[in-house]
Amino acid sequence: MDFGERSAKRAQLPIEQVEAVKALAGERIAVAIDLAVSTGQRRGDLLSLKRDQLTDAGIVFKQSKTGAGVLIEWSPYLRAIVERAKKLAPQIPGDYLIRTKKGTRYSAAGFSAIWQQVMPKHVKAGSQRFSFHDLRSVSADGAATRRKHRQGSGTPACKQRSGTTCEGSRERSQGAENIQQLR
Repeated sequence: MDFGERSAKRAQLPIEQVEAVKALAGERIAVAIDLAVSTGQRRGDLLSLKRDQLTDAGIVFKQSKTGAGVLIEWSPYLRAIVERAKKLAPQIPGDYLIRTKKGTRYSAAGFSAIWQQVMPKHVKAGSQRFSFHDLRSVSADGAATRRKHRQGSGTPACKQRSGTTCEGSRERSQGAENIQQLR
């Protein structure tokens, strides 16, 4: 089976490509895509997202890669995505926002298998293959653009959302204690 040529590593992904994949995917994958684009978080951090990470201020992530605590503040769009996630069946146990049909957390392999079922359809429609991780570029670019128009620099907004600068250099972990401070 031909999955098509993969896009350049971490290349900017056009939002039209993201919307095309969402149109081919089921609601679970569409919710995961929307959360990835809205928050800029990694697949593993999204798959482990639980309801108790939802606070009055927003969604609190402890990034598995860096250990950094990140608060993604609520927007009306982010609230709508979370409400869609909460409505996914089954409701019990429903601890995880992105969950399997049995209500449990997706494994990395299980989620990847579903992603790889969608990609050939996307390629067959004439588009280029991309990874779930490539969705972070859409989030970082959007945050950078909004921030740049407000304050003249894209880097701080990218760092806030993704835990790293837009140029790709990693910041030192602020540690687990930041999660408690954000709550």
